[in-house]
Amino acid sequence: IRDDLVTGVQTCALPICTLALFYAKQAQYDQATSALQRALSIAPQSPQLNRQLGSLLMQQGLYAAADDTLSKAWGLDSTDAETARIMGQLSVRMDRPQRALELFQRALNARPMHAETHYNMATALVQFGRRDEAQTYMRRFEELAQRSAEIAQLRRSLDEAPDDIAVLLALAGHYAALEQPHRARDHYRAVLLVDSLHLETLVRLSSLLLRQGERTESLALCQRGIDAHAEDPRTCALHFTAGYIHYVEKRYPEAEAAFLRSLALDAQQAEAWNNLGNLQQQRGDVARSEEHTSELQSPDHLVCR
Repeated sequence: IRDDLVTGVQTCALPICTLALFYAKQAQYDQATSALQRALSIAPQSPQLNRQLGSLLMQQGLYAAADDTLSKAWGLDSTDAETARIMGQLSVRMDRPQRALELFQRALNARPMHAETHYNMATALVQFGRRDEAQTYMRRFEELAQRSAEIAQLRRSLDEAPDDIAVLLALAGHYAALEQPHRARDHYRAVLLVDSLHLETLVRLSSLLLRQGERTESLALCQRGIDAHAEDPRTCALHFTAGYIHYVEKRYPEAEAAFLRSLALDAQQAEAWNNLGNLQQQRGDVARSEEHTSELQSPDHLVCR
């Protein structure tokens, strides 16, 4: 079957790349290398293919060839976090400590929630005698690995009960913490398909959408929750978000009313006091603004949750 596949895709790199990955997983490195080289003959400027070949060469101990190939991948796309991570691994093996740490840091700058890169950084720091620093990265790796394990368990639970609101919310929370807002948003929306008035979800999703710049949908969700749960103190967060949106869209009377309603429900919100004070300053209502001066977190700056 594999021979038939290779014969039929001589002009298409992707199936050959898939075949190479299959060979690599079977530890058939010669066949994997040949497949990747064939794919590169079709798409020689592919950063991904060059990265995969460089990684494969590194696994075989062919460090000089791996260095050349990964350098080409990096030249084609110097923003790719995975290329930086693999080059960091190669630098560790080639005893280039400073280069390795720089590359791992670049990878983390691009993907700060990537568990394996934290592990790579930790082990490199240990190898280079910097154990205290390594502990910080190892703790972060353990936290991210634990979160990944919890996500895997939750996804299995979701397979058994796809409408379980608690599971959907837990998954959304994990994805939000991992800075994967699109996945978080998908799970919040799945909750609203089950219960369109679920207050906690309306609070979380409206805030998430606001941070993503989707103010119209965010405001609509705020209003839905406020209408359905008018006397629930938890709607203070919806009034806050609505007030923020009205403020940035220069609907100042509506913004002031929303912040005041939010504070009426929960007077301990420093962010709401901050925004209300700044709003009143902007409108020239100095006397009322001064009433809240002691509450301001960031004078002259609007605060978003």
